Amino acid sequence: WFEGGGGRPRLDPAATAPHVGPALPPKVGSPGEFYLEEEDSERSMVGVDYDDFGFPLPTVGDSLGDSAREYEERFEPKARRRLLRFEARRQKLPEPEQWSSVSRPALKALLRKGIPPEHRHEVWWSILD
Repeated sequence: WFEGGGGRPRLDPAATAPHVGPALPPKVGSPGEFYLEEEDSERSMVGVDYDDFGFPLPTVGDSLGDSAREYEERFEPKARRRLLRFEARRQKLPEPEQWSSVSRPALKALLRKGIPPEHRHEVWWSILD
C-alpha cells in the first residue's frame, strides 16, 4: 500500500483495472439491488404483504397506499360483474378454452376491458397458440 516511505498511497493496479466480461450482479445490499440471496429474501418477507404481481404493498397510513386500497374497494363490484360476464362468455365457447374462436372485434373488446386475473393464463395461452 505504501511504497518507499514517501507517504503517498499507491494503489494496486489489479484493484483499479476495469472488469472485462459480462456484467457482475450487484452485491446484496448495494444500491440498484435487484435480487436477494435466498436466506435474505426469506427474512425480508416476514410481516410484508405483496400484491398479485409480487410488489410489496404500502403500509397502512401511507396516503398513496390508502387511496389505492379505497379505489380497490370501490372497484370490487365492477370487477365481480366483469368476472360474471366473462364466465358467461366462456360458457358460449365452442370448445373449452378455445378463445381463438371468438371474433376479432369481440376478443379485442374483451382484452381492453380486462381479463380477470384468475383466467388470464387460459386466454393468453389460447390466443397465442
